Amino acid sequence: MRLKSVLKYNISETIRSMLVFYGVMVAVLVFFVVSMGVVMIKSDGVSFAGGAEMASAIFLFVLGLNSFKQNYLFLSSNGITRKAQFYGFLISSLPVVAVMGAIDTAYGNILGEFINYNAMFSQMYNGFVLDTPKPFILLIGFVWSAALYLFAITLGYFITTLYYRMSKLLKIIISVGVPMLFFTVLPGIDSVVTGGKIYGWMGELFISLAGLKNGSNPFVAVISLLIASAILAGLAFLLVRKAPVKE
Repeated sequence: MRLKSVLKYNISETIRSMLVFYGVMVAVLVFFVVSMGVVMIKSDGVSFAGGAEMASAIFLFVLGLNSFKQNYLFLSSNGITRKAQFYGFLISSLPVVAVMGAIDTAYGNILGEFINYNAMFSQMYNGFVLDTPKPFILLIGFVWSAALYLFAITLGYFITTLYYRMSKLLKIIISVGVPMLFFTVLPGIDSVVTGGKIYGWMGELFISLAGLKNGSNPFVAVISLLIASAILAGLAFLLVRKAPVKE
């Protein structure tokens, strides 16, 4: 019963945020269509790169970042266990990413009927799209989007639980040190010492995990995203189960 209460609470809060997000997306789309004058026109040689999937991933990442502290304090004060809160977040995330994946997949394909619109999935896996029947493309595109969104919201949740458990000093060190490491220290070492091998290796790793190496395989990306989400969820659970109640 307590898990059911957490699910209802999380989903109701998320629905409000989703309505605002898609309201903004629709407003931006209407402005774009009106300003560019592309309603029901497919111009030869003119295509539009889709950013719906990335916008949704960023939205869910931010949603994950805001899904712990306030909810944790509120639910803990009402006698909800840490385990129920964690499972409530994880289970309630599944219909959210599924619904958003379905909406964005439909959005991209419907818009593609009126303008030369290339969704992010189609751009990344162009070879797969060209050689695959459209119904199967829709299915795999939906699964890929849902896996990406699950990773995004789980990453946000893991980061916020990690920060919650840190001391103020450690938060400052991590907040300053990590950006400095990736944008100053590593580029310097990579340029002077390794001759570009560090970022070259990181790029190769991303290409492999994204299924873009030696072809166009979105199934590899789906598996990679699901494994990464499971790892992040497991780490978040370890942080949540002994989290103190603090302001």
